[in-house]
Amino acid sequence: AQNISLESAIDVARSQSVEAKEARQSFISTYWAYRSYKASRLPSFNLYGGLMNFDRSLTLMQSYEDGSFQYVNSYNLQNSLGLQVSQNLTFTGGTLSVYSDLSRIDQFGMDKSLTWYSQPITVSYYQPLFTYNQFKWDKKIEPKEYEKGKREYMERMEGITINAVYAYHNLLLAKMNNDISRSNFENSGKMLRIAKERLQLGNVTRAEYLQLELRMLNDSISINETAVQVREAQMILNSLLGYDESFEIEPVIEENLPDIMMDYDLVMSKSLENSSFCLSNELSLLNAESAVAHAKASRGFSFALNARFGMSQTGPEF
Repeated sequence: AQNISLESAIDVARSQSVEAKEARQSFISTYWAYRSYKASRLPSFNLYGGLMNFDRSLTLMQSYEDGSFQYVNSYNLQNSLGLQVSQNLTFTGGTLSVYSDLSRIDQFGMDKSLTWYSQPITVSYYQPLFTYNQFKWDKKIEPKEYEKGKREYMERMEGITINAVYAYHNLLLAKMNNDISRSNFENSGKMLRIAKERLQLGNVTRAEYLQLELRMLNDSISINETAVQVREAQMILNSLLGYDESFEIEPVIEENLPDIMMDYDLVMSKSLENSSFCLSNELSLLNAESAVAHAKASRGFSFALNARFGMSQTGPEF
């Protein structure tokens, strides 16, 4: 048996119990969902292009003079590279992009040539019209979802603490009851031996002697019952702490118990301030409003505005 204090049992339950691991994994999922939302609010950088795209083939072409078709030998090397920066706009639900790219074509064969095509800067804006604005609703919902996840995590960890305290004290109480039953059995045995001697002397009646025998029998039954209770309490605590069922815990009785003064108004205000219940109600309302907005936007016409402005140039020199 290993002596474990209540504080140690709580620490183990909060760190390695199955409930604690589930609570952590649930919070980690919520955390990364919020990080994903935060990342969507930042500008995105996209480097694109195609390098060493070599083509040597016959391509079917149509003559612009007489409309006839003929195969033309294609023998070239194409390279392109560009950088795009995009930003989602919450208020409008549109996307603003700025990009710059450069392309080069090396033509081989009889008509050997070099051609550059550059777009130093191009500004593009995409705006859906009369549609559901996902960015706006995410801004309202996602921070509250993250806050709800934090509160639920703290509530589950406190629930684990409460369960650990209950299981620890149930084991302590079961062991004390078992010790009391064993002590009662020993005392009953001593009294029965004394009564047996006094019965021979005539100082104790047969009925009194039988009563002591019955009492000793009940004490032996109580030992078995309390031993079963100890085993059950031990298994519950071991399961909560993540120990094997063969591991035996010996609870330690604290010598000094802290004096805790609780103020009702403070407890009530903190529970209303930090509870996930009120936040869950707010999220339910927001999700319902979001669903209504999505349904209204989906049943009508939808349009999109796509505007682009920039500069470009092509030539045999860079």
